[in-house]
Amino acid sequence: MKKPKVGLPKFGYVTRLATASGLFMAFFGVADSVVLHNYFTSDYDKYIGSLVYIIVGGWLGVVVMFLVGAVFGKSLEPRFLSWKIPKGKVLLYVILAGITGALQTVFYLYGLSKFTPGLVAILMVGSLLGQNALDVISKELAFKILMVPTLLIVTGSIIASISKSSGLSMEAIVVVFLLVNFFDTTATFMRQKTSELKDSAGNRLIDSINFELWRFLWLAFFGTVISFSWVVYQHQLYLMKSVFSGG
Repeated sequence: MKKPKVGLPKFGYVTRLATASGLFMAFFGVADSVVLHNYFTSDYDKYIGSLVYIIVGGWLGVVVMFLVGAVFGKSLEPRFLSWKIPKGKVLLYVILAGITGALQTVFYLYGLSKFTPGLVAILMVGSLLGQNALDVISKELAFKILMVPTLLIVTGSIIASISKSSGLSMEAIVVVFLLVNFFDTTATFMRQKTSELKDSAGNRLIDSINFELWRFLWLAFFGTVISFSWVVYQHQLYLMKSVFSGG
């Protein structure tokens, strides 16, 4: 079997991929808010709808990622040859990325159910700061390159969040700015650590397509466990059933 040629992608390719990623992320954020506030709802407890959404969205996401990877995997990632079950340290990092991703999703959707979508988007700037810090620590990018754009983004977010209409509160700061961004940055760190794992020939032990599929599968699993555990603890299983049935 011939090994795929692996080289640095052209700048134009990177730009197009980054632009597409940004558009999909923007759509993802808007869709989360629309679906959460219009379809997965409960008259008694808004957060119950979020927990149902985590379960349904998580497992649907696994199916979609499998299909997208199977169809477009080789185009997006030259190293991707086939689906592989992770083992050893790779499996450990994938599971940790799934757990932190599930916790990030739990608090993120809680934030969307409690606060305005605009405020949540503003406070999510902490994720950018965390990822920039990881890039500087790992020497992927120099601090002087990130300093000016980071300051502009942070300044703009602070100005927007202190307006009277934003609804900024201590709960929002703790849930979104601290917890959501912490778990999101931790998941990113696990992704970076996984990419550093290589075999004796210097090849990565897992490609990005396989990593994302297995990470999302563990995210869906732990998201389901957390959601059911919470509603059982709160004695609200009947409310979850109501949301599932559309009642």
